[in-house]
Amino acid sequence: MIFSNFIFDNGILLTIGILFLCSVILFITITFIISFQNEKKFDKLIKEATNSLRVYVVDLKNDRVYYFNRTNLRERKVLSVTDFYNHFAINERDDIMNWINCLVEKEKDNETPLMKEAHVPSKTKKKVFLSLLQVEKIDYKKSLIFIDSYLLKTNTSKKLKTKDALVSFATVEQFSKLLLNNNTTKGMTFIFNFYNRRNPDEEISHLVFAQLKNIFASHINQYKQMIEYGNHQIIVTDLKASHRPAIMQFITLLKSEVNTFLMISSLLDNISFTIAAVENKFFFNEPDKLINTLVSLSESAVEENTTTVWYEEGKVIAHSDDNEAYRTEVERIIRDKKLKFYFRPIFDLERMRVLGYQTFAEPQDSFFGSIKELKAYAVRTEDDRALFATIARNTITRFSQEKDGDDLRLFLPINNYEKNYVNRTLSHIQNIKSTHIVLVYSEQELCDLPKDNDDGIVTEIRTFKSKGYEVALELNDNDLTLSSSIYESFDFFMTDVDSNLSLNDKSAQKSLINFRNLIEKLLKYHKPIITTNVSSWNGVELMDKLGITLISSDAISPMDENILPIPAKSIMKIKNIKN
Repeated sequence: MIFSNFIFDNGILLTIGILFLCSVILFITITFIISFQNEKKFDKLIKEATNSLRVYVVDLKNDRVYYFNRTNLRERKVLSVTDFYNHFAINERDDIMNWINCLVEKEKDNETPLMKEAHVPSKTKKKVFLSLLQVEKIDYKKSLIFIDSYLLKTNTSKKLKTKDALVSFATVEQFSKLLLNNNTTKGMTFIFNFYNRRNPDEEISHLVFAQLKNIFASHINQYKQMIEYGNHQIIVTDLKASHRPAIMQFITLLKSEVNTFLMISSLLDNISFTIAAVENKFFFNEPDKLINTLVSLSESAVEENTTTVWYEEGKVIAHSDDNEAYRTEVERIIRDKKLKFYFRPIFDLERMRVLGYQTFAEPQDSFFGSIKELKAYAVRTEDDRALFATIARNTITRFSQEKDGDDLRLFLPINNYEKNYVNRTLSHIQNIKSTHIVLVYSEQELCDLPKDNDDGIVTEIRTFKSKGYEVALELNDNDLTLSSSIYESFDFFMTDVDSNLSLNDKSAQKSLINFRNLIEKLLKYHKPIITTNVSSWNGVELMDKLGITLISSDAISPMDENILPIPAKSIMKIKNIKN
């Protein structure tokens, strides 16, 4: 009996112990969940605030702070002044409190700065943000302070691989040394000169300038380098650029991203910029003079109210964004059909048949010297969609009507902007479903995109391929600077052959070695390689000896406005080469 009572009592104690332990575990779990949700909520608020302007109305008399985002004025929230201070880092709260109190102490002769920088920690992600606080208005009678707060990430850049390492030159000497070591006439350099609209002599906040530098840094690679010049200017050089339209597109892209940042942060009315650009060849082996010229031009542009200027052979050419002459000219070319379209066959030496046709467009009776230049200005005047539609409609319609086989391909060049128009534009063209289209990307333009966008490029290519298009890559030089995943995504590679390259030209040996190295690099991807602009029969023979069978050459069949077959005499000459 005593033994059974002992077991019963112990059973009760054990049950109570288990229930107590479960209660403790449940309490800890609930506490953790609540804490985790609060921290997640805090991080969500931080994320929403990042890259947006928040307005705080500090009401010291009533111990309240109203706040809302400029992007959502209706959603106003309230917290206590203590909670407002608690948003900031612990070691900075007293400083913020003293700053707020000093702002409302006296209305006259108040030397308290109207701008303050403070750190805002994130609880779960363990990141720290910088908050730029700018006083917009003070109501001394009511002790109300209106503050704009812009939240900036302290470090948004990812760690890059060694070969793609971003190099930001801290000194003019380092930058000059880079230009001197690159002993070539290729390359272009430009400067963005930022200034305060209301007072050009007033210094721009280094936090805002740091965020502007981040925009540029995302585009930098081993061929594009930048330097911070002073505390309000950014100089960028592209060592590989050889065409002004390519640089104009790059500048346009940067301008768009900068303006977006300024608009989101409500700084468009306070901060503006001018741009000066130059081809490096005009200051060959004179990097210091090049930099000084760009700085001088960009600062002069502020006084002259000009957005963009080019230095060219001792002359300064202004290009204002408000210049309607360019818009009128682009629209005239489209409206008056001042474009000519040409086709050139791509011949397969192995199978002795035509694989497809390259397509070209050239402006006529215009001050635009090339289609690249025309496209660059069409982007500026927002006529790029209409221009692409005009080119696509004319080339695809003629090709579909004149081709002599459904297996023939049309190689259609597209730039970074036109990719957004492909699906909708081409779907409205007659006979598009029976036309085999190969979209031709430019390696140079892909290099202009942010370096952390490789997955996005691959996904875009796969999307085009899923819709029935093939995709080719036009290579710009002998260095494959993109990631392997991008090169693997393409169906064809296209490379421009030096027109002076021949078997007997000793001066072309270096070019030949570089070309062979490029072919060897491409072979590992197991994609067809097309050589273009092979201007002589010596070049055709050389390509055959190197094992390149797909050739687009004026020697075999020159460009024409019609879809023409290969001339019989060319067929005979090719047979003689192969025999």
